[in-house]
Amino acid sequence: MGDSLFVASDGDVLRYKLGRFLLLEPPTAVRALSMQKCETAASFCTATNDLLLVGEFAYGKHHPTDSSHHLKDRAGGAQVCVGLRL
Repeated sequence: MGDSLFVASDGDVLRYKLGRFLLLEPPTAVRALSMQKCETAASFCTATNDLLLVGEFAYGKHHPTDSSHHLKDRAGGAQVCVGLRL
């Protein structure tokens, strides 16, 4: 994963080469190296050395999710995350 930037959005996870964003003059356009469909709405993501965790926000009618994703945390909120091996 070292030189990767992951973006989660609308059910997809896009992977970009991080170095392109760190240049003194970044490019005006970039193309994703890969795009992967996700089982969640892909609202956010975080990564470890070999695992990408992708989750979605769930909040009643404001952020509806599939009923199979309706899990409650200790505070009573619903948050779902899936892991993708890299």
